Amino acid sequence: MHVVNLANLPDEARVIDEATVGSKRLIVAVRVLEPGQVVEPHKHEKEEQLYIVISGRGIVKIGDEEREVGPLDVVYIPTGMEHSTKAIGDEALKYVYVEALGK
Repeated sequence: MHVVNLANLPDEARVIDEATVGSKRLIVAVRVLEPGQVVEPHKHEKEEQLYIVISGRGIVKIGDEEREVGPLDVVYIPTGMEHSTKAIGDEALKYVYVEALGK
C-alpha cells in the first residue's frame, strides 16, 4: 500500500505514483498554477484525466464548454478532448490529477 498526504508535497507539478491497474496505466500527480498561469489547449489521444481541485480557483475549458472550478470540484476529461486550465483570483490553483492510459 502506498499512502501520500498531499499536505506534505511541495507546491510544484510532480508525480506522486505510477502504477498499472488492470488494463490501465495510472499516473497520479499534483499540479500548481500561480494566479494567471495557463495550461494551453491540448489533447491526449490515448489518456483520460480526472482533476480534483484542492485549493484556489480556475477556469477549465473542455471542448467548447468552460466552467469555473474551486476546492473539492472534480473534473473529468475524456480521451481526445481538447482542454485547457487557467488559475484565476489571488491564490494558486492546486489540483491532483489522475491520468489513465489504456494498454
